[in-house]
Amino acid sequence: MHWARFSCSYANKSLSAKLHFAGMMASGPEKGFGIRCSALLHFFGCKGFCRAPRKYRNDCEAALHFRGRIAYLFAVAIGGKICFSINKPSLGKESVMRPYTSYQIKSFKHDGHLHRTWLVNWRIPPEMLDPEYRDMYVFINCHTRIIEADGKEWTSRVPGISFFIPQCWYNIVALLEEGGVRYYCNIASPPYHDQANHTMTYIDYDLDVVVWPSGETQLLDEHEYEIHKRQYHYSSTVEDKVQSGLQALRAHIASGNPPFGDNRLQEYYRVWRTYFPEVPE
Repeated sequence: MHWARFSCSYANKSLSAKLHFAGMMASGPEKGFGIRCSALLHFFGCKGFCRAPRKYRNDCEAALHFRGRIAYLFAVAIGGKICFSINKPSLGKESVMRPYTSYQIKSFKHDGHLHRTWLVNWRIPPEMLDPEYRDMYVFINCHTRIIEADGKEWTSRVPGISFFIPQCWYNIVALLEEGGVRYYCNIASPPYHDQANHTMTYIDYDLDVVVWPSGETQLLDEHEYEIHKRQYHYSSTVEDKVQSGLQALRAHIASGNPPFGDNRLQEYYRVWRTYFPEVPE
């Protein structure tokens, strides 16, 4: 780690800054460390210190909100991405730039009625993900409110990381429990990403596969699938997609490819918590 020092001058409602990182210099918010750095500087003291790694392998984005005379900025590297947060409790949560985007996740049934809604889920931006996950939509939630089709509400009890894979007829939720990670996998239509409204939607097709921390797998809700197949008149095409999705999911589990058995999931959650310390454990 390398200590770097910057000085700021504030006059006529304009802020100018010179930043020196590991022998390199950037003036103002748009010069970078050999690649790119964008920064907002809100400085209400005299001086501050910044702690950051020597190497900036990918993009670097930071927002600095200083409300005392001295504050510290720490960098966390994930997969070559440098993510910044301020390590000063007195600053308050509004002082930290949060790179995550809030989404709702909604599941529907085949006839179009809303089945379940997860109200608050935070999308991890692709640049903060390891390469294996960058083609997926990945969300973290913890103690989020969930609304059922009949209007009943409840709150999730453990942190969850959801993985939606375009064109795949299943999605995966990693539940970070005390005894290990339990994977709850839904057989479902490929996800629809409504970026404008920050919503992920899919059609739930009843069958679920649970992967226990021991590695044992269990197929659930076969009876429910048979009932809904008749009730909602699943076409032969849908039935084929469901069965092929189940086979593809089982092959994915057997391969051990991410997210299955991936220890980095705990790290994704740990970094997320640094931005959301107010969310109950």
